[in-house]
Amino acid sequence: MTTDRINYLNLALMVASAVAAFVLPFELFLLAYAVLGPLHYLTEISWLHDRRYFLKGRHDGLPLVLLCLVLLMVSFTHWSPDRKNEATTLVTYMAFAGAAVLLVARTAATRAIAFVAVVLSFLVARQSELCLIFFGVFLPTIVHVFIFTGAFVMLGALRGRSRSGFASLAVFALCAMSFFVYIPNFPVHAVSSYVHEAYAPFEHLNLMIFRVFHLAASGSRDAVYQSPQGLEVMRFIAFAYLYHYLNWFSKTSIIKWNRISRPRALAIAGLWMASLWIYSTDSRTGLVILMTLSFAHGFLELPLDHQTFLNLGRELLALAGERSRRTESTTRTEFA
Repeated sequence: MTTDRINYLNLALMVASAVAAFVLPFELFLLAYAVLGPLHYLTEISWLHDRRYFLKGRHDGLPLVLLCLVLLMVSFTHWSPDRKNEATTLVTYMAFAGAAVLLVARTAATRAIAFVAVVLSFLVARQSELCLIFFGVFLPTIVHVFIFTGAFVMLGALRGRSRSGFASLAVFALCAMSFFVYIPNFPVHAVSSYVHEAYAPFEHLNLMIFRVFHLAASGSRDAVYQSPQGLEVMRFIAFAYLYHYLNWFSKTSIIKWNRISRPRALAIAGLWMASLWIYSTDSRTGLVILMTLSFAHGFLELPLDHQTFLNLGRELLALAGERSRRTESTTRTEFA
């Protein structure tokens, strides 16, 4: 499949995801997170592992793997919610900053010193509430599924210099904005008690979006499900997550994440089906597993995310240089 066809396919997936998010935002998110989520996490971790997590050394990704194990242990502790949130925020901060250290620092001594500096810097960063919200809530959720996905779409458009790529980027941005500027005429059905219960562990994300962006007068649970602002935010979240997953599954011909051995494919399929079964029989345990997988694949992807933004900077500079040279060439031609 050509790059243009893939771009147009993704454009269609964006629109379909947005339409579905307008109609059934809560149900769509829960279905995507429980069914598509674990398959995405498992296949991407496999793909990242084969590429050494986009780090140079064979064992450079080990600190990120260890942080994933720490996060898993925290998830299954009997600590209070506040203590768990603080520990998770620290681990996420360590992963984000540590991934940058692993990309830049080369020697073990330099990395050890840098990691100590990262831990110490957290003692300063934790004094800022916005910093805690960013690393504890937004980075592993909306930043990962929306900002980083948008960065990948933008980088592909810049590298290909194709109209289809820039069209995909424009549609991606328009779909995201549509939830906050367009109010559909069709009636919105009441959220069922099952959806209320199933979505309860995720409400914190919606409430934090309300709080940081001042979107709702009330920060109560009822505002999440019943207010117009609550529906706007939920539609955006559902779109971001669903397209994040579909974008991954549509890129097999480009990133070739599906080129794995048969035993590994069977193992991934078995783990995926096991996660579905656990979630359907014991939603609390299943949710812990899903969230841990979600955080883990996000941690392991961070070196690639950092590289993506560096590459975006290079491509933008190159594009500016190309335009400057074209302008100079046109000027010389006119005065020749």
